[in-house]
Amino acid sequence: MAENFVAVLRQLVQRKVALQEKERQLGRKEQQILETLGKLLPRIGYKVVAAGSDGGVLTQSTGARKAPKPLKPKRITCPKCDRRFAHPLPLARHLSATHGIRKARKKPAKKAK
Repeated sequence: MAENFVAVLRQLVQRKVALQEKERQLGRKEQQILETLGKLLPRIGYKVVAAGSDGGVLTQSTGARKAPKPLKPKRITCPKCDRRFAHPLPLARHLSATHGIRKARKKPAKKAK
């Protein structure tokens, strides 16, 4: 029984070492890809930017664009739930899609002859 336990532990150690080596290989491959992207993307108007703590990579356009407008505060509340909206149109869409409520359409006035 003890011999079987030792054999299983050896296999686990071997698998762990193999996984660590695979991790190193993947890290090197990822670094090569990032270096290649860092060279290619500026040619088409993008640059590689570090994303943050997760180690991912984002691309940004280097073209002349205006800064995005700040978002409007969401002041309109759905009467059926706690969801909030910044504009009446998304609220109406939410009401019809989620709660099945549709606003009554205004009928055009009849013209006098």
